[in-house]
Amino acid sequence: METIQAYLSEVKDFRIEKKCLHKLSGILLTGLFTYLSSGEDYEDMVLFARTHKEFLHPYVSLPNGIPSHDTFRRVFSMLEPEV
Repeated sequence: METIQAYLSEVKDFRIEKKCLHKLSGILLTGLFTYLSSGEDYEDMVLFARTHKEFLHPYVSLPNGIPSHDTFRRVFSMLEPEV
């Protein structure tokens, strides 16, 4: 798990720093966990984060709460496939 966290932490954040409430690595890791648990869309990412908050806590810092489905959509739609 530490290897995945380290890899996702190294992904360059392409967003405007002062406008971001959530860490990119946290969004990516939540998306990965959701996908691995058969989640299908951005609403599922929010649902996963809400229902598995205790599980996520050691891996994902959520100081500003759970990102919205719009945040997940924006971030994943802007990612370059090579990442």
